[in-house]
Formats: sequence, structure tokens, C-alpha cells
Amino acid sequence: MDLIFRAIRAAVFALIMFFSLTYMGIPLSVAFTISLIPLVLGQVNVMTGFAVSLTALVFVVACFSSLVASFNIPFAEITTLAANAINKAKSTATAAANTNANRPDQHTKPSGLASTSTAKQAIKNTPPTPSQSSTSP
Repeated sequence: MDLIFRAIRAAVFALIMFFSLTYMGIPLSVAFTISLIPLVLGQVNVMTGFAVSLTALVFVVACFSSLVASFNIPFAEITTLAANAINKAKSTATAAANTNANRPDQHTKPSGLASTSTAKQAIKNTPPTPSQSSTSP
């Protein structure tokens, strides 16, 4: 019974993959070849999560492409804006990296702060104040 269920499930995922790919304009031979991935992996019961995820991704992309076409969304303009945003982020990151590269070493201590050993030595060398004195009147 498990073998039949596995075969039917694999065939359904293969059909979803095939029709999604053909809807997006992929040639039939390529769509058939790619739809063999969930069919074979489902039959062998190996990497079925990958096959289901791949089928779901292709189906969602096909649905999205349908929405883009029906709502007359300027897809080329969206990709151009996205590419410009990515390039701007890269240039900002590069400028920040160059600014940090021109600064002195960040690991050096500022001149106003003493090191821990110098501070300990200064505490040892200071005479005790009257309130710290152990003599009581």
C-alpha cells in the first residue's frame, strides 16, 4: 500500500512540476526532463523533501508570473529598481569598508586611558588617605 501511495504522490508532484514549467514557457522536452526529478526521487523515496520543495518553488514562481502578467506589473522596472538598490548597498558597504581601512588600528588603546597594569601600579604607589588608615584615635 505504501508503494502505491508513494507512486501516486510522486506522479502528482511531477504533474504539478510539468504543468508549472510549461505554463512559464519552458519547452516541453525540458519541462518533462525536469519533472522527472520529483517523480524519480519520490519513487525511490530519497530526498523527497528536496523534490517537494523544488516543485513548490516552481509552482509559486508560475503563480507569481501569472500575477505579474494579469496586473500589468512592470516586471522589468521592478528588477531594475532591485538591481539599483543592491548596487547602492554594495557601494555603501564598500565606502564604509574603505573609511574603516583609512583609520588607525582599532586595537590600539586611546592615549587618554592607562593600561590595567599601569593603573594597578599607580594604586600601589599612592599613600593611604586618612580615612583608609588603619590607626584609630
